[in-house]
Amino acid sequence: MNKLWVFDIDNTLANVHHRWDHLRGEKKDWDQFFAKQHLDEPYQAVLDVFHALAFDRGDDAFIVVTGRDERFRDVSLEWLNRHIQFNFPTQDLYMRPGGNREDDDVLKVKIIKNWLQRHPNYKVGAIFEDRHRIIDAFRAEGWYTFECNQERLEY
Repeated sequence: MNKLWVFDIDNTLANVHHRWDHLRGEKKDWDQFFAKQHLDEPYQAVLDVFHALAFDRGDDAFIVVTGRDERFRDVSLEWLNRHIQFNFPTQDLYMRPGGNREDDDVLKVKIIKNWLQRHPNYKVGAIFEDRHRIIDAFRAEGWYTFECNQERLEY
């Protein structure tokens, strides 16, 4: 059986600390937080794992699942293509549908389950994620999940 490898973007592949101040306090300013996403530097260690798996596991699948709204597809793909060593296929980027407000953990589990239903010859190899609530949801599904939150920050 082939494996599915899943990566998050914000605070997993991409270092978002330069825009973190927009999420501090009672009122989170998500518009300002996402306005500077094109300036994110990569977490090289996570990118190295992504590249090593992608170049070694030719029959496996690699997707990026993010809680970012669909309106950020172009800037997200530009970032991925700037930092990943191959042209990242647009259909392998799964994003929050416009207007969707469900919790990230619920949304991401649904996306991965739907992907697996459409590809029955695959099982989850591992997931790379930063947020504890989402990690807990993935682990509850029995999916091995690497915590990529070096500072253990939550938003």
